[in-house]
Amino acid sequence: QYVEQFNSIYPRLAAEFETVFMPFFLEGVAMESSLNLSDGVHPNKHGYAVICDNIYPYVEEAIKVHERR
Repeated sequence: QYVEQFNSIYPRLAAEFETVFMPFFLEGVAMESSLNLSDGVHPNKHGYAVICDNIYPYVEEAIKVHERR
């Protein structure tokens, strides 16, 4: 129950402040050893490429939202 309540904070804030919410930018990278450095935490260049692909549509949407204001 706590996790659900905590995880719902950010989407609620994004809606309240009319901003774009990105659920998890490390989707497909986190816990994928081939996309992380040997420390197992930080993405390597291939991981960053996936992150950029993940983020791009949200950045485009944020720009559109900003232009409408």
